[in-house]
Amino acid sequence: MPVVFCFYETGNRRAPQGQPAARGRSNIRLSGGKQSGGARAQLAWQKHLLLCERGICDAGQKQISGRGAYFPRVHAGCGKLGGCQLGPVHLVAPVPVLRAAQAYLLGSIDTGILVSKCLYHDDVRNYGSGAAGMTNMLRTFGKKAAALTAAGDVLKGVAAVCIGRWLFGFLPADAAVSPYLGVYMTAILAVIGHSKPIYFGFKGGKGVLVAGGAILAIQPILLPFLTAVFLLCLIPTGMVSLGSITMAAAYPVLTLIYGLLKGFAAGDLAICVVGALIMGGMVIYMHRANIQRIRAGKEYRFGQKHKKN
Repeated sequence: MPVVFCFYETGNRRAPQGQPAARGRSNIRLSGGKQSGGARAQLAWQKHLLLCERGICDAGQKQISGRGAYFPRVHAGCGKLGGCQLGPVHLVAPVPVLRAAQAYLLGSIDTGILVSKCLYHDDVRNYGSGAAGMTNMLRTFGKKAAALTAAGDVLKGVAAVCIGRWLFGFLPADAAVSPYLGVYMTAILAVIGHSKPIYFGFKGGKGVLVAGGAILAIQPILLPFLTAVFLLCLIPTGMVSLGSITMAAAYPVLTLIYGLLKGFAAGDLAICVVGALIMGGMVIYMHRANIQRIRAGKEYRFGQKHKKN
């Protein structure tokens, strides 16, 4: 689905009443190219001017795509001779690619690895479970390191969704796309980036706090319920991993209940539930080694000390 970037001049100008629209080109400069309008843009402009002079405006919202730094300005629909108003130029670019790239690259900024290397001159992945998450940071480097890691992971989950939502706003007004599709796509890719960071050899954390930050940006009302589920598992067992797994499993169910209570449209509800299933499934998958240790009775319990690998 394309995005439309609009560029405006300070004020619009009309041709005098009863006179044909001006034939001259009104150019604007776009970054990253040479000074050339391109043959396709020139033809579109000339054709539009000819139609307008005949009293037939063919552009309610004219879109000109192509490469180059200069594109001619096009008219925004007037429908009659002499009344064609100069409007914005639209540069068509792929929004999904931008959304996906920013989410994955932002998610790849692994806070736990950065904190352990910058503050402690070591790599947290050499210790404990080998993951770069808050729990491993806590038992390896202490509360300060864990707090910094948690804050960074949650914030990047929030930021990825907010940037994705902002980019979604550049889609054409008539684009029949659910806004939830964009935010869940960015949330999922942020979790993937955290788990498989391109900057750190594709070995990161398990994505629980990044997913939590994304949920905070998408549906913050669900966080208290998810936190309650997490604590109900953590307090009696002392196993953070069990709480995380149970919380991930509960997320799609809570999303479905919330969507039904709020009266979401069928399409939006389906996207939310599928997105929640994917996010929850990824978190559970990243805990597969923990599941094996839980079944064997060897899983780490909160407060235990861990030896270096």
